[in-house]
Amino acid sequence: MEVNIDMESFKSQFKDEALKIFATIDEKLAQLKQNNQNSENINSLYRSFHSLKGGGTMFGFPELTDFNQHLESLLFKYRENSSVIPQTAILLIEESQKINLELLNEVQLTDNTLFERKSHFIQKILSLE
Repeated sequence: MEVNIDMESFKSQFKDEALKIFATIDEKLAQLKQNNQNSENINSLYRSFHSLKGGGTMFGFPELTDFNQHLESLLFKYRENSSVIPQTAILLIEESQKINLELLNEVQLTDNTLFERKSHFIQKILSLE
């Protein structure tokens, strides 16, 4: 018995799910801007980046996986060490959404511009860790 797996279909479903995760991230960030001491919102963001990282790995988005690993690590720090996330981190995570969307849509993957922006952004994340 032969099993045919349509990876493009799975990849498309992951993209749809990722867009929902992005919406959740936006919602939680808006709430954290009002109250940056909400541990449930911090946990939700952590789980969102963890899901993007895992799905990226499973469905062939290595750049998305790498990028979200750094965001997940940043959230892990605030999740484990305190229930307060600074506004600078909130704004940085908010800014990351544009790069995440481009990585998801594989925008200009042959162009170094996105990779350079991603690398520069990762350095910003690391400076907060």
